[in-house]
Amino acid sequence: MLSFIKRFCNFYLSGPDWIDTSRIPVFYKSYRSWTIMTIVWIYALSDRYSTASGRILLPTLVFVTLYASLIIRTPVPLLVMTLFCLLLAELTIMWIFRPRLEIKREVPERVRAFSMAPAVYKVRNLRRTPAWDIEVDPGGVFSRRKTKFTSPSGIECIAPLKSVEIKAYFDTGPRGFRYLRNPAAATSFPFGIFKWSCRTKASGQVYIHPAYHSLDGMTLPSGLRFQRMGNNVVVKIGESLDFAGCREFRTGDDPRHINWPGSASKNELIVKEYQEEQLNRAALILDTRLGKPEDIGETLMKSFTRRGKYVYDGKLEAGISLAAAVSEFLSRTEFIIDIFAAGPEVYHFQGGRGLGHLENILDILACLEGTDEPGFEMIGGPVMEEIRCIGCCVVILLHYDKKAEELLEKLYDSGTTVKAVFICDESGEHPPMPENISIIRNSDIEKGMVTSI
Repeated sequence: MLSFIKRFCNFYLSGPDWIDTSRIPVFYKSYRSWTIMTIVWIYALSDRYSTASGRILLPTLVFVTLYASLIIRTPVPLLVMTLFCLLLAELTIMWIFRPRLEIKREVPERVRAFSMAPAVYKVRNLRRTPAWDIEVDPGGVFSRRKTKFTSPSGIECIAPLKSVEIKAYFDTGPRGFRYLRNPAAATSFPFGIFKWSCRTKASGQVYIHPAYHSLDGMTLPSGLRFQRMGNNVVVKIGESLDFAGCREFRTGDDPRHINWPGSASKNELIVKEYQEEQLNRAALILDTRLGKPEDIGETLMKSFTRRGKYVYDGKLEAGISLAAAVSEFLSRTEFIIDIFAAGPEVYHFQGGRGLGHLENILDILACLEGTDEPGFEMIGGPVMEEIRCIGCCVVILLHYDKKAEELLEKLYDSGTTVKAVFICDESGEHPPMPENISIIRNSDIEKGMVTSI
């Protein structure tokens, strides 16, 4: 019994999953008000089972009924009776023609932030009566997140035992990792007062990659070190070994490497000799620190948002977009990329060559969250030794202070060639820093004005 009550409380305080609950206030740590959540549930249930007209008509009917019960000698009771008959007729016809639908939804696993993504719905009517005024996913695609469709996401009629296909485009919103709510379809037939919905259990998830503009060029510092292919996660493009030459056959050589034309000309067995392929590696260090609130308004916004974090930080989003563009450029040039995200903990991901590993890198960048504390002091020991072995490092800084300066000194002292980029705000103001650090405005990154670094 106690376990059931605990699960119910968690379910109730988490809110309904068919409306946007991201902006519901969260007070000290993770506490939510029962009063606020009760209001949210009342609104969510009214939104799910009634239309905008119904939410206006029902309170009006209650008010008119109370007025008619107090004042008898008026024509108001006739109006009350008419409204009740309208509601009764609505419920009766809706029950008779209530739809039974099978809904299948196809959504890309990875989409781009602030873009229009397609969603294909296959809806089948399981009844022998037509289904009228069908709207798919009236609450959106993402769980606990409002989604806007920019194209018609419904159909007027579905014939009995027939299937239709609906293609709609929805706004993906900001980057992140989103869960998909179960596909649903609703109808407000016949009078548009109440709604009847059907749902199919088919949950899923979507990675919303950061929006970035590709780089046309990138100047990497000299001194790149070649890394032999000893990592199993590296995707091999073409042959995994480089051709080195030919020699005489020796006992134990692979017969598949015999060069038959050369053997015929020499009148003895000749084999091809290969050497291990050599690749370039580059490390990418990303600063994930958030900006500090400058006024009480930002402080309150930080206090009342989920997990105590900002809703949006321009410099952080610009840094993640630039990191995605750098990763995409290095992937095109067949680099192996090591990403180090500096926060309270240092997250290290080693990719490979090819688009498959680029998608994995973008998945990580999509899920990164800003932090209040720098993690540069965590880059030391084994992490610094790994970066030293790589030999080339691209550092994206959001703040330049003593800790950032110490990080650059560690990299220089380890013999690593460093390319540092500092992202400043729209005003262009920044603290004094060495001349070898490139300075870019976050607005220029968002507008796609940065084509090379």
